[in-house]
Amino acid sequence: MGPLRVGLTLAALPVPALAEVCGNLRPAWDGTPVSIWMEPALTFSNPLLFLLLILVMPGSYFRHTAWQMGGIFAASFLLLFVSTPIWMADGNGIYGQAISEGCVAPPYLSTAFAAAITLFAVIRAIRRLRKKER
Repeated sequence: MGPLRVGLTLAALPVPALAEVCGNLRPAWDGTPVSIWMEPALTFSNPLLFLLLILVMPGSYFRHTAWQMGGIFAASFLLLFVSTPIWMADGNGIYGQAISEGCVAPPYLSTAFAAAITLFAVIRAIRRLRKKER
């Protein structure tokens, strides 16, 4: 009975399975645990999220309504993509496994940053549209 318990205990260890998860999510991960402060830099290095971040700037600068709505939509999608792991709540799924291994940190700072950008884009558009009406 002793070898059976040892075998089951060793089979329950997450080392080989989780290495594949981090290899798929963050291929350039070097093995050091990702902190909550490094997660925004790694998150916004994603080309799609970086492009959405760049698209918010013309929307907050130009007075044209189409640019402003484009900036708001870009900021909204940025917030959606960044905050998805928070509301997905898959503690045992791929995201939960990546957090337990250390290649992904909870995206609280990234979500707060994306929410601030979204709020900025909305407030800026409202101010510009009110000035335009006068």
